[in-house]
Amino acid sequence: MTDRDLRRIAAHEAAHATLYRDSGRRIETVSIRPGAAHSGITLLAPMSPEMRVLADAATSGRHPLDGLMPEASRFALRHITAVLAGKVAEEIAAPTLGRQPTPPEHPEPTIEELAAEPVRVPSPALLASEDVTEEETHSDDDIAFELAFQLVGLQARPLLTWLTAEARATVVRRWSVIEQVMSTLLVAPHFLDAAAFAAVYHPPKENPQ
Repeated sequence: MTDRDLRRIAAHEAAHATLYRDSGRRIETVSIRPGAAHSGITLLAPMSPEMRVLADAATSGRHPLDGLMPEASRFALRHITAVLAGKVAEEIAAPTLGRQPTPPEHPEPTIEELAAEPVRVPSPALLASEDVTEEETHSDDDIAFELAFQLVGLQARPLLTWLTAEARATVVRRWSVIEQVMSTLLVAPHFLDAAAFAAVYHPPKENPQ
């Protein structure tokens, strides 16, 4: 693995961990040691009972316009933003150089086609202590889409477009902390436990923990 690859993975995991901690989640492990199904991993501590109530409400299938409590909606939006932050941080830390091949064009599915697609329900552990980087068959994009679909249904794609922009703004705003976590991960043994992460993490000034 090249130094650029390590920096990219470290940025990805550091952004996940920082934004999750900003939202109130506790971090158990941040690692850029490759595993059987991942190149890096961020694991979260179990939710508090109060946070679990919000998570359950956010994935209940009730949309904000149907009376979802604002706290649950905010919790879900911050959760999705933290999932999207990994890829955003990669692009900032290790931007793609040179001209890239043009990806093949795929027509946008119609509302009818989207409605006919089976909706994959996240595993029970998804909001508790999931690997937010690569949970077996779940990529970050999969996880973000599933959560957005549960929150707003067929408006998931527009929501993800907005939240990707929010993730970029938040990653830029929190880059000093993300970079500190990155720098620590890039030094052997490329692993942070809860105490080591807490030592380099600083809460945002506007939202102290």
